Amino acid sequence: MRLVVTSGAGLAKRGPQSGDLPQMRIEVDTTPPLAKLLPPQPDPSRRDALLLTWTATDRNLAANPVTLQHAQRPDGPWQTIAKELPNTGRYQWLVQQGFPPRVYLRLLVSDAAGNLGVDQTPEPILVDLNEPEVNIKRIIKPQLRQ
Repeated sequence: MRLVVTSGAGLAKRGPQSGDLPQMRIEVDTTPPLAKLLPPQPDPSRRDALLLTWTATDRNLAANPVTLQHAQRPDGPWQTIAKELPNTGRYQWLVQQGFPPRVYLRLLVSDAAGNLGVDQTPEPILVDLNEPEVNIKRIIKPQLRQ
């Protein structure tokens, strides 16, 4: 593309000629990024954390294109786990006590043109990381019936 500016008096530099190089190129990006959310895994270094992993590709990814969300229903409402993450493919999610045991997870990936790639789990994922504990207070000896 080459721009030619004309003054109010109609004066302008010569217009582009055959063989001239463009001053700039304009790309119209209408393709959303490819986003794939992988199954979460327990974090071996922390018992209260899950490792959320993904793949995201696009020629024009935004600087920090990744948002991770959860919801109790497949149609939301969605709550943010983390946003504006770099595309590292990995996030350590500290799951708080009292969190619902199963949730849907969603990955949003944006590109520089504002297109959004989305992937979400089709079924709720088990995120309950609590290890049950029991405290035995006493043992009652069974009585034999006669």
